[in-house]
Amino acid sequence: VDPYFDAAVFFVLENESEIDIEEAWFATRSMPAGFRLKGGKFLSEFGYLNKKHEHQWEFVDQNLPYLNLLGDHGLQDTGVQLTWLPKTPFYTLFGVEVLQGDQERVGAIVDDEAERAELGLGDPDSGPRMWTLFAKLSPDLGYNHALQIGGSFVHNRQHQEIHSEDAMELGLEGSADLWGLDVVYKYDNAAAYGYRDLSVQAEYLRSIKDLTVRAGDPGIIGDSLELTTDGLYMQGTYGFAQRWQAGLRYDVLGLTNEVGGAANNNFESSERWTTALTWTPTEFSRFRLQYSRNNIVLQSGTREEFDAFWLQFLMSLGTHGAHDF
Repeated sequence: VDPYFDAAVFFVLENESEIDIEEAWFATRSMPAGFRLKGGKFLSEFGYLNKKHEHQWEFVDQNLPYLNLLGDHGLQDTGVQLTWLPKTPFYTLFGVEVLQGDQERVGAIVDDEAERAELGLGDPDSGPRMWTLFAKLSPDLGYNHALQIGGSFVHNRQHQEIHSEDAMELGLEGSADLWGLDVVYKYDNAAAYGYRDLSVQAEYLRSIKDLTVRAGDPGIIGDSLELTTDGLYMQGTYGFAQRWQAGLRYDVLGLTNEVGGAANNNFESSERWTTALTWTPTEFSRFRLQYSRNNIVLQSGTREEFDAFWLQFLMSLGTHGAHDF
């Protein structure tokens, strides 16, 4: 915008007919002491992958922990973010976000007003309802190597869910917390077009929801339940030839998958192995062939195993700035 502000707007076409604003934010450029203020609608800095747009992913689809604990769009909300980049011997970033809290999974609200009333759930509290904390550290490993380690925390003070039990609907309401740890290593080889470049990353997410039964079985109304679910993904990519990249990913959801408090239940985990082959003929286009082997637990408690094949084409038009780390 000028020497003092940056601004950006990202539009996305969904369902072939709906245009949505994915991000629309401003950010300062010259605050003192390494501080930076950002406001508007944006992707949260929670974790590592959350702030990446889909065309930056190394695989066609999202990993299981992100998809199930953050939702299809990740943590994406309206609010403000304050970061601090202190003067240290290596890259260190601290940040806090205050957001409205309208989320798919971490602070979901039952949309239908009549259904909320029927299940004894309250109306949405006025925002902001969610805040996040994050820290990222990157020690100096030399010119060709980069390592980043991060930790994140999210708290949403209002969360609602509807559960079905013995042909009866239960209304649950409370708060939701989400913890995250991430580590990323990248090796940038001197050869051109990504030859022998290596990237390895992993993230662990843990969701804890403290809920109270508001409606349903009269015998358990008022009982407190703690829902805990976690997940992990690990992935790596390697440039085995100029413009050619191979990728491997393992993701699992439900290493811990339990209900505690007034009721105690444990559920099994879902897991998946994925391989991808990517060809980037130019900086403006990319072809990707992907195969995954899925072993997924369904809501009914049954398990489904299936294969999935993807063929993806990505195209960029016009000027496009460099992606962040």
